Amino acid sequence: MVTITLNQPAVVTITDLHGRILHQWRLTAPYTSFIISPDSGLPKGIYFIHASTSSGTSIKKIIIE
Repeated sequence: MVTITLNQPAVVTITDLHGRILHQWRLTAPYTSFIISPDSGLPKGIYFIHASTSSGTSIKKIIIE
């Protein structure tokens, strides 16, 4: 399970290894926490979570087994 907590509104995007956007959410206050669990519907594989705010973008690699 992956939990992302942000202190400001953000756009969260999940991409695959080829850069294809699989899911995208716009988080606004007070909903600035985001959870991805093993039963999130993603097949096994490697993915990247991009969290973009007015301060910049951070990227986290996740592996679904």
